Amino acid sequence: MSETVTKKVIAHVTFSFTNGGTENVIVDLVNFQVNIFPVVMLVIINNAVDEDLLKQVDARVVVIRLKRSPGSRSPMHVIRLNRILLTYNPDVIHAHHEKVISLIYGASGKKILTVHATGYEVGNMHKYSKVIGISPAVEYDVKARSTNLLNAAIMPNGVDTGKVRSRWLGNFKSPLKMVQIGRLVHSVKGQHILLSALHQLLTVHKVHDFEMHFVGEGPSREFLEQLCHSLGLQKQVSFLGLKDRDWIYDNLCEYGLLIQPSLEEGFGLAIAEAMAANVLSVVADLPAPMMLIENGRLGYYFEKGNAGSCAATIMEVINSSQDQRQKMREAAREHVLTHYSLQTMNEAYVSLYNAS
Repeated sequence: MSETVTKKVIAHVTFSFTNGGTENVIVDLVNFQVNIFPVVMLVIINNAVDEDLLKQVDARVVVIRLKRSPGSRSPMHVIRLNRILLTYNPDVIHAHHEKVISLIYGASGKKILTVHATGYEVGNMHKYSKVIGISPAVEYDVKARSTNLLNAAIMPNGVDTGKVRSRWLGNFKSPLKMVQIGRLVHSVKGQHILLSALHQLLTVHKVHDFEMHFVGEGPSREFLEQLCHSLGLQKQVSFLGLKDRDWIYDNLCEYGLLIQPSLEEGFGLAIAEAMAANVLSVVADLPAPMMLIENGRLGYYFEKGNAGSCAATIMEVINSSQDQRQKMREAAREHVLTHYSLQTMNEAYVSLYNAS
């Protein structure tokens, strides 16, 4: 890196720091950048913080917690945020939510926004010097709803492939172990669609020898557990709760299938992680997941929101040959190693800062 780059001060600003894809990407970014830049900051505005995830942030990163209650209109946190930014005078302010810029008044650093999902509000995006979408789907969504936005680009998320354990399981073992990873917000992640599909496996396709593990927490857990009970899936389905990324990297390869029935998806980090772990993916046919599996070359897909289509696709995988599945696994893993490595993502952001 050039001398100009190493002298920069970088400030990442986010509202919350719960355990999700966005927050794990932030951890990856700051932990890499602290080895390059003299000062790397992480400013967390709200008091919604996963303490275990925060422990994964390198001790050299300057972490500042404003402890604002979500939705608070008190000006004190805004005043404190701006005092902090004026004190550190960052060369780059990297926001991880569109509304961050509406709280910043005096800081002169270049403002960059990463859009981590589709559906973000676009009203303030023109105020950023650069808007980064984590996939073509996100970039398209942003541009479609903001006709005057000319500063958008694509920078895909990355997977620390060297830490993802992978192994060849051969034929599917009995019972077939399947996993879904994501926040339990069924209106976004579609876990209720998957439960209905599993019910069809039992009742329509007469497949009983399987296990389904849901990894994650969220406001839909009680609803999903009740739905699981009403569909008679208690023996097959387990809710494992929140697991950190080390657990996912170590255990993902123990599953035969990852199933992601999302109704909205900006990238699909769990899909890329599964591909790195040599695990086949079954995904809803949203643009971002379809990009990752190259429209079916590297994974299986079903019609978004259609439980019958999901069940039929699971059956398609079960009935496929071992050779067909292994060729797909190998191609998928190679694709992630080549195109979605953590190193590639980190270096791309450093280059962006250098150009700012």
